[in-house]
Amino acid sequence: MGASTSTGWASDSHSYDGNGVVAQFGTGKNPCVAIITGIDGVNIPDKTESSFKSKCENISHTAGNGYNTAMMLGVAKMFKEAEKQIDGTVKIIFQPKHESEEGAQQMIKEGVLTQSPQVDYMIGAQIDTKYETGKIVSTPGTFFGYKQTFKVTIQGRGGHSGVQTYAVDPIPPMATLFTKLSDYYAREVHFMPENIAFVTVGDVQSYNNATNVIPDKTSMTGTIRTYTMKAMEDSIKRITEMAKNIAMSYNCNASFKKIGDITPPIENDQTTYKVFEEAVSTASKKIEPSEPQLISSDFSYYYKSVPGVHFIVGAGDQNSFPMYSPYFAADPNSLVHGAAMITHATMKTMNHHNKDTEGNKDEL
Repeated sequence: MGASTSTGWASDSHSYDGNGVVAQFGTGKNPCVAIITGIDGVNIPDKTESSFKSKCENISHTAGNGYNTAMMLGVAKMFKEAEKQIDGTVKIIFQPKHESEEGAQQMIKEGVLTQSPQVDYMIGAQIDTKYETGKIVSTPGTFFGYKQTFKVTIQGRGGHSGVQTYAVDPIPPMATLFTKLSDYYAREVHFMPENIAFVTVGDVQSYNNATNVIPDKTSMTGTIRTYTMKAMEDSIKRITEMAKNIAMSYNCNASFKKIGDITPPIENDQTTYKVFEEAVSTASKKIEPSEPQLISSDFSYYYKSVPGVHFIVGAGDQNSFPMYSPYFAADPNSLVHGAAMITHATMKTMNHHNKDTEGNKDEL
């Protein structure tokens, strides 16, 4: 709905990757600044009592994408009303498959950055309730980290629970591995940013619904998050060793499988970040400094191709639930703050580019 509304306001629009849409405003010429948002829901029930509670059972916008899309609608409306003042082109990218981290690469492959006018800069923003409403949070350089999804499978030998000597139960080694993964961070990882690794197990399966049967195999699926590629490679190697050694001690076998590619970090371009700082300052705000965060986003693929800045808009208070909680609800006022800051940063980036270009012409 958000994408279709914005394209109704836009001077031009294009579809990508099935549900992906780009709304375009301005002259249709360079410089071109693209703004990115995800549009996915997630398979988490909405247990809030808000007036905009999800109408879909067990599907919600607790990842924040619904709020971010609404925020971009505000941005689209402002650019539509001020379109004659845009000395260049603004593209708002509504990207699907953000939660599975597949959408960015697909849209880039289909030409979202290269279709005329080619994108010169990226601006990205997302709300987060762990920061107070209206706060702007970012940092130059690395902002979001690496992420690898993985699956460990432990193979035993299934059988009846009353005749256990003929079976090899894969659940005890899986339980041991689960515990040892917590020890890995606490006891083996040196507490320096370049070494930190967070390992989270989000799903455990025994492939067996019967209570009187020892399963043939078990599996766990989770994520590894780091600030550096070396820490990621070290973690993958160590978890693989742990899984195989623990399984062997229980007369089982284990395998480690990487699911998908390693999501690269979001890197805020140093030069573009300075322009962003100016935009925040002239809006009578200040950036709350942030250490690099161990969250990840496939938006990083855009920033690998085009210089840009990604930031967080505070949307909560001390009583707010975190994102991905079924009780997650952001302060709607944060969308006003965010939309205004995105619009201001976009125009500042475009005007700075034009000023530099004119300066270079004068020198010639």
